[in-house]
Amino acid sequence: MRSTKRLPIPLGILALALTINSAHSALIHQWLFEEIGGAGTTLVDSVGNADGTIIDNGNLDGSVGQGQVTLTGGAKGSADYVQFPSGLLEGLDAVSIETWSTEHSVQNWSRVFSFGSGANVTNAWFLSWSRGTGKDTQRMEKQGIAPADSGLVTELGTQYHFVATWDPNGGVNGNGRYEWFRDGALVTGTDTNGVALSVVDDAVMWLGRSQWGDNTANASWDEFRIYDEVLTQQQITDSFIAGPTPGEDSDNDGIPDSIENQFAFLNPNDPNDAALDQDNDGLDNLGEVQNGTDLENPDTDGDSVSDGDEVNRMVGGQPAPTKPLEVDTDGDGLSDGVETNTGTFVSYAPGNNPPITDSGDTGTDPLDPDTDGDLVGDGAEVSRGSDPTDPNSKPRLQGLIHRWNFDEPAGPAPDGATFADSVGGADGAVRGDGAKFTGTGLDLPGGDSLAGTAAYGDLPNGLISSLTDTTFEGWVTVDSASGGNWTRLFDFGSTQPGGGLNGEVTGPGNTNGGGTQGLDYIMLSAARGGNYNQQRLEIRNLDPAGGGINTFDTNVVTVFGQEIHFAVTVKDLGNGTTEINYWRDGVQQTSGEISNTTLSEINDVNNWLGRSTWLNDGTLDGTFDEFRIYDKALTPEEVADSIKTGKDIDTGGAVRVTDVNYDGSTGNFSISWESAAGKIYNLRSETDPSAGERSTWPIFDGNQDLAATPPENTLTFPLPADSARFFVIEEYPAPPVVLYDQDFE
Repeated sequence: MRSTKRLPIPLGILALALTINSAHSALIHQWLFEEIGGAGTTLVDSVGNADGTIIDNGNLDGSVGQGQVTLTGGAKGSADYVQFPSGLLEGLDAVSIETWSTEHSVQNWSRVFSFGSGANVTNAWFLSWSRGTGKDTQRMEKQGIAPADSGLVTELGTQYHFVATWDPNGGVNGNGRYEWFRDGALVTGTDTNGVALSVVDDAVMWLGRSQWGDNTANASWDEFRIYDEVLTQQQITDSFIAGPTPGEDSDNDGIPDSIENQFAFLNPNDPNDAALDQDNDGLDNLGEVQNGTDLENPDTDGDSVSDGDEVNRMVGGQPAPTKPLEVDTDGDGLSDGVETNTGTFVSYAPGNNPPITDSGDTGTDPLDPDTDGDLVGDGAEVSRGSDPTDPNSKPRLQGLIHRWNFDEPAGPAPDGATFADSVGGADGAVRGDGAKFTGTGLDLPGGDSLAGTAAYGDLPNGLISSLTDTTFEGWVTVDSASGGNWTRLFDFGSTQPGGGLNGEVTGPGNTNGGGTQGLDYIMLSAARGGNYNQQRLEIRNLDPAGGGINTFDTNVVTVFGQEIHFAVTVKDLGNGTTEINYWRDGVQQTSGEISNTTLSEINDVNNWLGRSTWLNDGTLDGTFDEFRIYDKALTPEEVADSIKTGKDIDTGGAVRVTDVNYDGSTGNFSISWESAAGKIYNLRSETDPSAGERSTWPIFDGNQDLAATPPENTLTFPLPADSARFFVIEEYPAPPVVLYDQDFE
């Protein structure tokens, strides 16, 4: 994109030029990446003559073209990278590193840049795209100095401007300091405590590659610069606004000469060719360049929607483009071509490699992974036979459908704070005051939620009334009796006056203005009256009246401060009766059949943890470590197996687990999760959950780079012999497919 010319320097002024650079000039190296080629290509330093190279390191290739160098990324041992000569920091006591770069997919601990020996980590200095595989976490570190960590949101495919500085006098008491900036703003930094820049080992400087054993970045760099001084805040801001050095465009048509020279139908001296449409896809040549699409392929991503139709898409008179470089813009497992946004499902055929080969008309929105808002993704609905445009049509998800593991960062949990459902997307919220997140649980203070504002957990409406069978399962610690009488572990139902949403109470107090009695509910109490060594499981069906009340009492000693496990199952026997079972700590406490209530008859508009639908009752003083809802009644064996496998199966954030199971007859343990085409999965595990960031836990039993099998992956393996083991499922995009490859030599 940019023209680079080297002119002979007369010997007589060479020394003067070097002297000027040494004393005054800031920019000492600049790589514009104007070349075209792959591994082995020389990357010209247009200022300092320190040319770099794309190093061929395996089948995960690097390339340069269109004014940027791009690395495919992946395992360090098989991914190409960029290497610059040694000594780039030699003789400097201050430096600024500047680049414009774009991350395409998250790679474990991948680097923006890295100085080091090339052989070990001693005295390495780097800026990472991520800490582990945490997309929105970063680190700058000189080995041996406290790291400068940050948590900026990173949008994949978005170009960012980076500046890293090392100031010998910028720290406390005149000691050194290094800092880094993104998009013109200071992110963070740390004092170097007197460590000089000269200590940094600059035997090599790499783009994308780590001095450790981390993955190589899947990213592009549009320009890279090194200055021999610390840039000021104003200089950094000005540079961010100006952007990378523009490429030469002889005819001023918006298409750089470096691109026009690649195609016979483009002429760097003819401005009219920018408005032509070589592949007749509705996107002119300039638009193709701006969007990164193939000028000679009308459907670059192969989703059966032309590049022009994707870029120029309108909804309701407003721009609503899909991505012409991604088959599935919203990541729901359906291609953009079948998501017609008509609101009516017609047909779907997956083909042999969905979503790339799928066909049909699903009527869904290509920009919304859950078109009907029923908390089940469009792809999952289609594959399981339900209508993704109808919120009342839900697939029969066998097993775990909601999971709240309360792993929000430790700290206060004020009124309105949310806690995530990592499986079903039905996030809950704290109502009231005094709660806190412990990092592994939700700690409720206990007290009065009617006249007072004692906090409780509020889950979305309608979670159980759409089910035929269910299991409520949880791990909770009752901290004391100070919550009062009749406190609840859970209570799903409605309160006077009842009648649909009229029975909903939206916060502490009695917000619906009715009475204080619960009408419809299924509840499990922590105490009967004020006795915490007695409990009650009750189902009441009086909203509307006529369904009756069914009560099951138990007497189990509660040790305050000690975690308990509970499971309540509800199963429709299909003969007009419903079976109810209750386990505590693996021991079945009650079992019975009722004939006057099914789940569909429960008006579940108050779905609460810790609070009673009888508003005069106390609110639990306790800590919820996990709460689950299944769409089936667990068997006694499954309840026992669930206790054995425990609560700490981690879904890794966006990954939605659909089933967790231990088969006692075979000794095998299985995890199932919703998967999407174009994704790869790792299973990581540790016996000690405090052993560093979860993204750095070891791969378990070789389960790495597992290809997606949409809409669901299932992994089965022998139950480990450890008394406790913790798992993380890690999702990340697969390496991109090469859409255009040409040797221009």
